[in-house]
Formats: sequence, C-alpha cells, structure tokens
Amino acid sequence: MKDYIIKLADHIIEILMVIVSIILLVVVFTNVIFRYVIRSPLSWANEIARYGLVWWVFLGSALAVKKDRHIALSFIPKHLKLSINIIRKKIIHCLLILYNIVLVYNTIKIFPKLYHQMTPFTRFPIAWMYAIIPISALIMIIYSLNWLISKNK
Repeated sequence: MKDYIIKLADHIIEILMVIVSIILLVVVFTNVIFRYVIRSPLSWANEIARYGLVWWVFLGSALAVKKDRHIALSFIPKHLKLSINIIRKKIIHCLLILYNIVLVYNTIKIFPKLYHQMTPFTRFPIAWMYAIIPISALIMIIYSLNWLISKNK
C-alpha cells in the first residue's frame, strides 16, 4: 500500500510537471512572437505564465522533498556524526509535515472564498490557480512520512 501511494504521488507530479511545462513553453513562446513580431502582445499570456510558474514551483518543491534536496543548512551536516545527522533530518521532516498540515488546512479553509473570485483575463476561478498548494503539500507530507518510515526500519 505504501509503495502504491508513493508511486501515485510520483505519477501525479510527473504528469503535472509535464503539462505545466508544455503550457508555459507554448504560452510564453506565443506571447514573445505576438509581442515582438506581430507587435500585439496577448493580454492573457502573462496571467497564464504567472500561475503556471506558481504551479511549477510548488511541484518542484514536492520533488525536492522526495529527493531530500529541500532547503537546509549544508555546512552543518559535514561536522556532525551520522547518528546526529539522522536525528536532525528526522526533526526537519517532522517540521515539514507539521508545516504542510497547517498549509493544507488553511488553504482548504479559504477555498470557498477563492472559488467566487475570477482571474482578470482568463476568467478562471482563483481557486483553480491555488489548488496546487494543498496538492503539493499533501504530496510533501507523503514523501516526508515515507522518509521517516524508511529510516526507522
């Protein structure tokens, strides 16, 4: 069951990263063509690119947690014993789990207010744009729990 959940999270990230990357590439390239060749920039392109980049960053953050490449002080582990370093990493993953639980809770709490607000040009609900926050936070929780479980064996 654990392996299935990790593989599902991996699959979700891979699919979303590919989709968002393709959308960003097409939209930004099209906007450059329209802006500099046709001399008529697309008003909606900057909005799509902005929200696409937000999605891309949050998905990348989840991927960084999986690969244990999240933000950390890199000079400290070099001077610690292996056992102390494992304890430090366990504390970091516990804090990541706590932070992401708070993030999921508060994001879901404000979703009803966001769903009625629309983006200026594309008229998408803002909630769709911010949906990546609880998605990536849940995936980060899964990855951190997996790390903690695998290190306790």
